[in-house]
Amino acid sequence: MYQTQTVDLTPYIYEDGGLSGISSVRLDMDLEVDSDNDGNSENDRNTQNIQITRNASRIAITFGPYDVLVNKNIRISITDDNGNT
Repeated sequence: MYQTQTVDLTPYIYEDGGLSGISSVRLDMDLEVDSDNDGNSENDRNTQNIQITRNASRIAITFGPYDVLVNKNIRISITDDNGNT
């Protein structure tokens, strides 16, 4: 079984209101499939073996563990309180 890996997104977020100004964090693990049927295949919320941690000082995503190692393109979407993604 492959180990878990945590990615800290905090250094990459530039929001005037700080992390408290972030309204949502979405992770799309399959950019070809529209799993929420909204017509956009690149904005789904996939949470299989994924944990998103949000608090006042940190936003991080923990992946895994997984049984199979694969290369994959993913999209992380962060939206602020004004609706900007």
